[in-house]
Amino acid sequence: MATVGTYQNARQLAPYYVFLFPSLLVAPGHLQLVRKTAWQWLACSVMAITVLLLIVSRGHPLFPAQTLSGWLQAKYPHSKIAGRLSASYSTQLFMQSQQNAFQSDLPPVATTIGYYSAFNCIVEPGLWQPLWHRQVERIIPGDSPAQLRLRQIQYLVVDEQALLYSKQTIGEWLQTYNAELVKEAAFMTAWDSPGNTSTWFACVESHKFFGAK
Repeated sequence: MATVGTYQNARQLAPYYVFLFPSLLVAPGHLQLVRKTAWQWLACSVMAITVLLLIVSRGHPLFPAQTLSGWLQAKYPHSKIAGRLSASYSTQLFMQSQQNAFQSDLPPVATTIGYYSAFNCIVEPGLWQPLWHRQVERIIPGDSPAQLRLRQIQYLVVDEQALLYSKQTIGEWLQTYNAELVKEAAFMTAWDSPGNTSTWFACVESHKFFGAK
């Protein structure tokens, strides 16, 4: 976690919580507790709530969420609840549009893509397409142009937040890596905050070595 600079430690530590369970199960009153009707109802309620959350999940709803939310927004155009519901279930399309933003700018011969980001990983999944043909390598501050060439990286996708973190402008970054700006795109950082955007840059290093052995 220290290596990747993660900030979601609770999620990554969750698989290890199971090792805490034996300390709870050895308590002498556990057997009597699980036989109580109230405890059994509580356990079933927790499982039911979990199933409900899976059904209404914003990322992968198990019902026609976009159709339903779109109908509600059309029927009640002035309703804040209907508007927020429609925006919430548009998250998947919102993320897909970000992930596919640079697909048309990456040639098939670009089998290794450099990815320079502070902590956002929204664009990265789309850069792996097509699967089994392309790989994405993270670029960290201090990687030199020579190191990128050794790793056969010519195309790079750069996050504006990473540039701000390292106190660089895109112009300075391009000059450092002797690169050319191919495309830039601004994305919302959150579905419910249209005013908050982050700019991403697709760059190509000027050294052409595709096809080289």
